[in-house]
Amino acid sequence: MILAINSSTAQYSIALIKPDGIIAAEYMVIPKGNTFTGFIPAIDMLFSSTGFDPSNIKAVAAAKGPGSFTGLRVGLSAAKGIAYSRGIPLIAVSSLDAIASPLSFTGMPVCAMIASRREEVFYAMYKKVGDDLVRESDIKGKGISEIGTMFNEPTVVVGNDYIKQKVRVMESSNSMIILAGENHWNLRASSVGILALKRFRNNDFDNLTDVVPDYIAAPDIRPPG
Repeated sequence: MILAINSSTAQYSIALIKPDGIIAAEYMVIPKGNTFTGFIPAIDMLFSSTGFDPSNIKAVAAAKGPGSFTGLRVGLSAAKGIAYSRGIPLIAVSSLDAIASPLSFTGMPVCAMIASRREEVFYAMYKKVGDDLVRESDIKGKGISEIGTMFNEPTVVVGNDYIKQKVRVMESSNSMIILAGENHWNLRASSVGILALKRFRNNDFDNLTDVVPDYIAAPDIRPPG
C-alpha cells in the first residue's frame, strides 16, 4: 500500500491506497485555525482505527505544494521521516496536479487553483491526454477575481475552497466557466496517492535529499487589513 499525505491545505488528510488503486482508508481533518499540531497523531490514528499494519506500506506520497507554508513543511518532513526510517521510497506530487486529476473524466480543459495570498491563488491549466490530465502551463499566481476572465473555451474550474473561491471566480460572468461539483473541490490525500501509484509502478521515485516544498512565492506576512 501507499501512505498518502496532504498538508498543503487547511483541511489536511491522510489516505491508504491499495496496489489496485482502491482507497483503503482516508482520514480528513479540519483543524481550528491554521494549525497542524494534530497532523502526526492523525497518521497514527489512521492505522490504529483501521487495523492496517504499517509494515505493509511500500511507499510514501506527499503533496509538495504550492499551498500552506506551515503545512507543507510539516507534511513533507513527516513523509521524509517515514520513508527514511522504513527504507521505502518517497513520491512528491504537485498539489495542483492532485486537485485537477479527479476531473479527467470530463474530457475538458481544467483550471486548478489553490489559495495563496489574500485574494490571490496559484493556478495551472490542464488538458486531457489519453486517460490523464496533463499540465500544459507553468504554475502561476493571479488575483482570484481575474481567474474567470482567462477562458475563451469551456473550462472546468476547481480549487481548494468552494465557498470562497466560486463566488470570486464567477464575478467575471464568463460563460466559458464550468464550476466543478462541490464534492470535487479541496485536495484529498487519496488523489495524491493515486497519482503517486502510477509513478510507483514505474519505479519513479524522488530523492529524499532533493525534495523540498514547492512554495512558488514567499509567504504572506502582511498584517490583516
